Amino acid sequence: MLAVEVLFPTSANWYSSHVVDALPDGRVVVATNQAATLLTASDRRVPGRAALQSRVSGVAISEELLAACCTDRVVHALRPSLETLGIHKEHHAEPSAIVNLKGLVISGDKRGALCLWTPPSKTVERLLPQKESVISLAVSTPRHCVAVGYHSGTLAVIALENHGVFCFRLRASVQSLSWLPDGTGLISACQDQSVQLWRLQPSGEEAEAEIQISPAAGPRDESKSWTSVCALSDSLILFSGSRGELFLWEESRSKPWRAAPVHTRPIFGLKAVGSDHVITTGMDRFIVLWTVSSGSPPQMKWRLCSLGGHVTALRADQNLACLGCGDNSLRVMDLMHREHRQHCWVAWKGLRTAVTSLASSGRGVWGYGLQDGSFGVLAINDSEGAGAAEPLCTRSHPGPVTEVCWMHLGGAGQAVPDTAPMSAVAEDAKAASGDSKGSKKSKAKKEEKKNWEECRSSIQGLGLVSLSAGHKVFYTPAQGTSVTLQLRPVGGVPAVPGAACVWPLEKLPKTGDEVLVVAATHQAGEATVETNSFQFFQIEGEELRCMAVMPAEGLEGGASCMSLQCEPTPATGKRSRCRLACGTSKGGLVVFQLNWPPNGSGTAQMVRSESVNISPLPEVVARNCHSKAVADVQWRPRSDKEHHLLSAGQDGLLKIWYFEPKDGASNAALTLRSAYASSGALLACWDPSDEDPVVLAGGREQLAFAWRPEASTETAPKEVIAEATRSTPSRGPRERKVQPGASVKQEKSSSLLSLTSAALYQQSSKARALELARVAADGDGELWFGEGLATGDASPGRRSRTLTEAIFCNCQSLADHWLTLEVAHKKDEDPHRARLLQFWAPDVDVADTTMDTAAQGAVAVSALWLWAALAEKPQEVLAELVATGEPLHHRTAAALALGRLEEAVSIYLTNELFAEALLLARLRLPFRHPLVLHVYRSWAQDLLRRQRHDQAALCFLATKEFGRALACLEDWLSSSNALGRRLGPNPLRMAGAFAAACCAQRLVKAEKLRDAESGEDGDCDTTLAFDHRSWWGFPELRAAVQAWKRYMVEALFTGDASAALRIARVGPLHRDLSPGERFLRGVFSGYASGMAWWLQLGEEGDWSEAECPLAAFVGTGASIALGVSEDIDWDFEWRALTWLPAWTSEEEFLLTATVELGRACAAWASGGRNAEAPRTHLHKAINALMKGAKAQSTPESLEGLQQITLPLKRLAALLRSDARGSLCVTKTVELMLQQMRDLGEGSAAKDEEDALEGGDSWEPLGRVLFGRPNTKLAEIFCLGREYQRLRWNASRKAISDEEMPLSALEELQELVPKLPLDLVPDAWVVSEQLQQAVLAAASSCGLKGVASGMLQEDEDDSSPEAMIAKCVRRLSALHRSCGVPGLVPLAVSGWFSEWLATAPEELPEDDVEEDLLEGPAAITSELLEQLAELLPQCWKTEDSSDHSVAPELLSLEAFEHLKWSSRLSLAKQISSACHGAAALLRELEAPEKKEPSGCGPRAVRSSMLDRTP
Repeated sequence: MLAVEVLFPTSANWYSSHVVDALPDGRVVVATNQAATLLTASDRRVPGRAALQSRVSGVAISEELLAACCTDRVVHALRPSLETLGIHKEHHAEPSAIVNLKGLVISGDKRGALCLWTPPSKTVERLLPQKESVISLAVSTPRHCVAVGYHSGTLAVIALENHGVFCFRLRASVQSLSWLPDGTGLISACQDQSVQLWRLQPSGEEAEAEIQISPAAGPRDESKSWTSVCALSDSLILFSGSRGELFLWEESRSKPWRAAPVHTRPIFGLKAVGSDHVITTGMDRFIVLWTVSSGSPPQMKWRLCSLGGHVTALRADQNLACLGCGDNSLRVMDLMHREHRQHCWVAWKGLRTAVTSLASSGRGVWGYGLQDGSFGVLAINDSEGAGAAEPLCTRSHPGPVTEVCWMHLGGAGQAVPDTAPMSAVAEDAKAASGDSKGSKKSKAKKEEKKNWEECRSSIQGLGLVSLSAGHKVFYTPAQGTSVTLQLRPVGGVPAVPGAACVWPLEKLPKTGDEVLVVAATHQAGEATVETNSFQFFQIEGEELRCMAVMPAEGLEGGASCMSLQCEPTPATGKRSRCRLACGTSKGGLVVFQLNWPPNGSGTAQMVRSESVNISPLPEVVARNCHSKAVADVQWRPRSDKEHHLLSAGQDGLLKIWYFEPKDGASNAALTLRSAYASSGALLACWDPSDEDPVVLAGGREQLAFAWRPEASTETAPKEVIAEATRSTPSRGPRERKVQPGASVKQEKSSSLLSLTSAALYQQSSKARALELARVAADGDGELWFGEGLATGDASPGRRSRTLTEAIFCNCQSLADHWLTLEVAHKKDEDPHRARLLQFWAPDVDVADTTMDTAAQGAVAVSALWLWAALAEKPQEVLAELVATGEPLHHRTAAALALGRLEEAVSIYLTNELFAEALLLARLRLPFRHPLVLHVYRSWAQDLLRRQRHDQAALCFLATKEFGRALACLEDWLSSSNALGRRLGPNPLRMAGAFAAACCAQRLVKAEKLRDAESGEDGDCDTTLAFDHRSWWGFPELRAAVQAWKRYMVEALFTGDASAALRIARVGPLHRDLSPGERFLRGVFSGYASGMAWWLQLGEEGDWSEAECPLAAFVGTGASIALGVSEDIDWDFEWRALTWLPAWTSEEEFLLTATVELGRACAAWASGGRNAEAPRTHLHKAINALMKGAKAQSTPESLEGLQQITLPLKRLAALLRSDARGSLCVTKTVELMLQQMRDLGEGSAAKDEEDALEGGDSWEPLGRVLFGRPNTKLAEIFCLGREYQRLRWNASRKAISDEEMPLSALEELQELVPKLPLDLVPDAWVVSEQLQQAVLAAASSCGLKGVASGMLQEDEDDSSPEAMIAKCVRRLSALHRSCGVPGLVPLAVSGWFSEWLATAPEELPEDDVEEDLLEGPAAITSELLEQLAELLPQCWKTEDSSDHSVAPELLSLEAFEHLKWSSRLSLAKQISSACHGAAALLRELEAPEKKEPSGCGPRAVRSSMLDRTP
């Protein structure tokens, strides 16, 4: 039994009559995408496959050799065993046809050239009979000639002995040619579907049309039609039709036989297999073998389905295997009857895009997901095959569906009425059946609807869960709509799903007996550390709810696939325990042990995702099993005793692991049992129908195969896959063989340095960041303030170096250490490669005994090296080995044996194996050799293309190109900065900033050393802090200063102000400063001063109790903060803080607050002429912190907010004084701090029942808005209007209260004369509603005791004049009793605005004179005139208290978070308890585009009246 059996080969190519050829003994060769595939007609088996470099346009086979021509203009010759015999490149255009006459290969191209070649000779003879495209060729052995069909219809017969040419023309392109066996006749098939038999004279110079086998078709589009022909004998000729028909012409019949329909699309390949069989290939991707006999139509013997694209999905149940293909179709194979002549069923109807996921329901229905994000169901019958795909989704995913699985949902979602798909139910089925009764279309619709109803009844009570990785998870009942599952965040970071599976808790689960397990990734951005979690969903009631969330360790990069194996409990039989295997996107394989319920109680409890006390779920065992992402993982079914686990990776490796549970979960082991390498395998699953372990797999090579790990590999197919089965786990795909002189780029080989690949590409983001910092520190990590760097002596021998350091630290001893690590890693896994690596070192001991004797004995000698050793001139053999393109690592080894080190390194560089090239160069060459530097730079460019700027920077660090390293790090940090900053440690940014700072220091050091060599003054005194003229002109120094500042800011964001101060001061260090560090210390003197004051601000002190806190703070903390015991040069401090280098107006808020605090202290102590400068700087510092607090006010940033609370509180304390502006800012800060505390405690808004009453209720508002205590509502309103007037008058002319218009009243006055009589508002109604509006406005603002009793006073007089007078009198009384100026005008204007909103849009343009007004219009007009005289007087107040506003408050308008509008926003948050005071405060906002009175109609209506109870 074969170890590898190809189930679905690659599809044959189209639009060529030479895509298939056969021998009488049953050997068949097919031209596929990039290979020539061998078949055996007797048993439909694929014994071999020759991989080539480009699309194969034609194949030809004889007893001696197999020939193939490709679109890259190369003609290949191979032995029947698929060993390369030779190639030639004499075609100047793409070859289009090829034949093989007893070892003579004849090929034609699209320019009309014919090449005659007898392999293995290198001599090629060229002929050019016609200068037009060759379409078909046919050779005759008896006549020893070749027939050539051209695109124009020309047919040429060429004698091979003397090259004599005889031509005649047909009416259409000659698509296929075939000679009669005796050579006396030639059959031609043309594009117009005409087939004709021509008789040739023995002289070969005349042809006669003897029989018209098939006439030409009528006028039609012939651009895609194709006709093929094949002659079995003089009396039996087969030809094809335009739609895949196969006809047999028999001389004794007037009409040809027609075979039963098998092909559904045009046939391109038609060749004889012996005398009674033919084989055909078509556009429908079928390869069919026919039996042909006289007197009956051709009969199909077997059919083989091929693949027309990549394998996109692969799953199997007990009987069937379903395989999704890139050509938007689905192959279904009966695993119990693989020898069936139909081979498989093909489903395509209803599949709009490629199938990306599959799941069997166990009821004859499969769920599928598509590339376009839709999903549905497909009924598959064991005897009838697959039906039409029916969509189940009511909405699609935004990306491809990567996982589908079934669950028993019971009643969930069943309330939704019947939802048959569009393809199953017509919009008006009854009408359709009546209009076209008995028609085929109507019957098809009825049948389709019946099939869908049967399918839906089969999945009654089930629901399909569909997942799109990185997007969403839906669950869809069989009769319902799709519902999105809400994944829980962890640590405030949203969840992104990666994979899912279903955990059955019973052997025959019912509703509620299943748990959906979803693996999710939580990562706020690229620059943050990711976390992973498992989220468990279960049916509760009629909903699928999240019952538990468990963080998981070991899933670096997130889970890409999952598989679950249940462990039944012996006592109860319940499956409450399981093993969960997860493959990750970084090639890891992790196994978890799960229990249900997760907390051990009788029912599963919800785990709060916001809790910080969740202990992560530890992995039982984890391994880096693949060098790329794991694409599929699956436990073997029927494996209760032996726990076999299958994994398939994007690196082309299939691996079978044995999971061995031992005592305790932590002692479990995952052992590799067998492995199989293929450059195309991506997806795999177990074959449950076989008792022995069998793996079904497929992928990029457009074929699917079955792999039997326990079978012998001696008779395995001779192709790329078969070559790899001899292998070890880390073995990659076989190298393609190329003949001498071939300029063909080889496919990338597997890396020798698997440990290096894992260290570079599979590390977590946090581990990668620490490695970056460790390499950048180069043994000196005194200024590193992160965790776990463990730097020490810089000498390599003084401490153990990590693998990353060995790679990127350019030192000879570290190269030896790198090699030692790789050899130790491979000595048990792959001894042959370990020995090969040992030979790289120049002083290696051949008798090294580091590997076991048994392992040494297992190392086989390659046949190539054996023949080289036995040759007379071994150096010539080795030189040929280097040039022939044999396996890559053997080529480099041969180059090393010849002493060609540069060529060996170049081979690795050409194939993008940069790590191998680097290690080899560093082992053999000095560390500053140009070749070593070239390899580092080439690798850096490749890493930049992959967006790995941090590792590219490490390459430039190794070459001492600090400027380029700094540029890479700046690009990396800038891209991550776009995701937003949060307070708290960020390992990635911290490491990147530290590495950039190290580069900056070395860059400055190199610049200063150059200055010293040139004799320039290299003094680095403190004047550099404000005198930038000496260094600002050098871009390197400017970049270095920017990088050092970034590192200082990063330390500040972690909350460690002492670390930020150490960075700004560049010390103290336990060694002498380098020139670069001395320069940075001088430049950053100003920043150091600000950091010192910031650090002092966090210390406890008595300065807050002093009369002038700022003076006390400066006096008590100067010597401590600045570290100077003697007189302090405050002039220098002021200059250094004023002219900071690399300072911009849009700095990080923490750095801005730090600098402004230092400037305030320096301005106070230096006694400058501007007395307001210290207060202004403190305002700027507070404004910056409030800006940061607003940006950080999110649940996920609560921890970082603690870094703002204390500094903000103490800055407000420094500002304390009797000035109203300072009191205003202090109270504003207190409100901000209260808001931050409420956010941290999760408290809701206070109840309105706890409202503050009386005069003291408005005191907080008065302090925040105006810095005045003991204020009342009327005072706040008057002060607010006065403040508005001050702001307005600062840029415009003064406006008095009387001049403030009531626009709504004026508009209504103008509108009344134009209204029709039935639309004029009734004056009595207007009067009553205006009074009610004023009372409602007063109540909404918390005003009590307003004279509402006046509304019930009785009067006998009901005349219009009495009504108007009463309305004016009552409104005046309401104004006097409320005590708030402007309240009555605002309420009246609001009512007018409400009425105007309902006024008609189209009115007469002519006004009516007031003298002519009569009836209701006159009364209403009179009421409006009286109100217009009353309302301006209501802006005044009789209160004699001081309503003046301190002008210093206007200075706060310069600060975004301290200005009037920002303070109002804060005040409204605390005024919600004051019975609607927020409505009044909204009127005081008065944006610039609003009237200064704040009484615009729309504004009043949206504030006052909206709050009316």
